[in-house]
Amino acid sequence: MNPSWVPDTDLANRTGLQEIFHPEGWNARWMSPSIQVGFSEKDPGVTIPAEMDRDAKNLMKQIPGCKITHGPALLIADGKRAPVQIFTYKNGWDKTVYSDGGKVIFLTTLHCENEAECRQFESMFENVVRSLTYFGNIKVIDKTKSK
Repeated sequence: MNPSWVPDTDLANRTGLQEIFHPEGWNARWMSPSIQVGFSEKDPGVTIPAEMDRDAKNLMKQIPGCKITHGPALLIADGKRAPVQIFTYKNGWDKTVYSDGGKVIFLTTLHCENEAECRQFESMFENVVRSLTYFGNIKVIDKTKSK
């Protein structure tokens, strides 16, 4: 039986995210497994594919040997499908959904130590992605970052 998952807003705020969900009783040291919800401010005219490409290039610089693939798009709350990018690296496997929020791009990530660990949570992750409602075209005040 899978453990209950709980939100951890305090941890999310300390790590620059909007929310983190993790199994109840979980050790935060590796943040694995977790579902992380955040956003990236978007310059006018920037497309989701361009943002995904930028993320891939940045991660490959930070983590040499990181493998990046694209997964099937996932259904989101507005009935559209959002593209998925998968990052595989030593001690980490991330499946990130990119949702266009107008002024921002919402990033929802399933993070685990490896792909096998994540497989048991993928259905739940897809349900979370499908249930989240984003309010993108509003003024964003990000209190997680210092001024």
